[in-house]
Amino acid sequence: MFTAFVTLLFSFIIGACQSSCPSGWRQSIDDPNVCYLIIATTKKNWTEAQAFCNNILPNAHLTSISTAFESVELNAFTINTDNISSCDQMWIGASDFNVSGQFVWSDGTPFEYSIWQTGKPDLHYQCISSSWKRSRSWKTTNCSIENCFICEMSMGNLCSTSLPLTDTPSTVTLAQTSAIHSPAATSTAAPTTMIDTTIPSTTASPPTSVLSTSTAPDPCNSYPCKNGGTCNPSGNSYNCSCTSPFFGLNCEIVGCDPANGHITIVPNNTVANFSSTQFPLQISGLNCFWQIRAPPSYQLNITIESVIFTGSRGIFEILDSSNKNATLYSTSFTDQAAVSVKSSKNTVAIYFYTAYPGISGAFWIQYAAVYDDPCAGYNCGHGTCVANGYKPECHCASCYSGPLCDNGKPDPCANNPCGTYGTCVYDTATCSNPHCNCAPGYTGPFCSKIPPVHNYV
Repeated sequence: MFTAFVTLLFSFIIGACQSSCPSGWRQSIDDPNVCYLIIATTKKNWTEAQAFCNNILPNAHLTSISTAFESVELNAFTINTDNISSCDQMWIGASDFNVSGQFVWSDGTPFEYSIWQTGKPDLHYQCISSSWKRSRSWKTTNCSIENCFICEMSMGNLCSTSLPLTDTPSTVTLAQTSAIHSPAATSTAAPTTMIDTTIPSTTASPPTSVLSTSTAPDPCNSYPCKNGGTCNPSGNSYNCSCTSPFFGLNCEIVGCDPANGHITIVPNNTVANFSSTQFPLQISGLNCFWQIRAPPSYQLNITIESVIFTGSRGIFEILDSSNKNATLYSTSFTDQAAVSVKSSKNTVAIYFYTAYPGISGAFWIQYAAVYDDPCAGYNCGHGTCVANGYKPECHCASCYSGPLCDNGKPDPCANNPCGTYGTCVYDTATCSNPHCNCAPGYTGPFCSKIPPVHNYV
């Protein structure tokens, strides 16, 4: 009985270092060690919201956002939160209480990423809030205003406090969510949620192994492999061969395919397809973020051929990565009418979310890297247009200047210094160094008449 108790005790301790978020929290796909809690049923000022998060768990705090993917992922969680329509803005963990013009995250994360609304930040206010709608943009807000808010915590810190293992008896009190009966209890005894006992300093005997001579049933008879996986017997056990995008012991986990954060490099002048796995198969449980990247100076033409959703809380978005992740296309509904969009530069991000209960979906797009000559139709006047990345740039002729080469430089020969009997010329490469070409019989810098030669006898 003591051995069973110790096993139960250690199971509880190990369970504290959990691999999934506490009930009600949402687990990040970008960093599975991070959990988010969207608070949409109560509003607090910034300081109260920070304290509220910290009171839930000691390592919880108002969320920090340091990448575009975190911003998009949090937006998906927020949009799919019950009662979110009652919120206007969401407090996040950035502030400038020192009024220094430098914002800091409450968890110490470097403030290197931002997605400000147009005209923001307004440095009259010291706290930052985020729109929960698809713009995801931030603004500075009076810290005393009451808003909904987002808490963040790291599961790694849940394991930082563990029960000590000693050779002396110790009393341990544990809270359990499942029913645990004392050794003397019967099957009808009421469950208890607390254990208060003393672990004696004895050494338990190792368990005795019992070998069975009976033939074990085929472990694949129970069809343990989910989502189309194939079961392969292996002695008394089995392993599953999973079909993409599923993995796990029983193919029960769905993953992004290609892997989350994957960057697809596009060759020049190539049309290619990108779709959810096994399109048009609708898949649930996905929270995926990918990028498509064309060569430098190229842009991406994208045609959204088909988006399919069951349920109304899925998200499919194409974001212009080079333009503060501006939304090029976004839908939460089935859309099978081809729609074309174009990136401002050479990279776009694709976000696909079907992780809300009851949601499944699929998508298919086509894309191509295209080069649009920025000099096409661009008039440089007295100069030549040269592409500088995505912008036209005028290289002016020697005697012209200005952005469009339409400002003439002063003519070095404008004052006609060579008079009647000479022609003024200058170095056309530099529009400088004027000098006179004189007519016969004239010489000197200004073409003066050659004096007559007198013969004296």
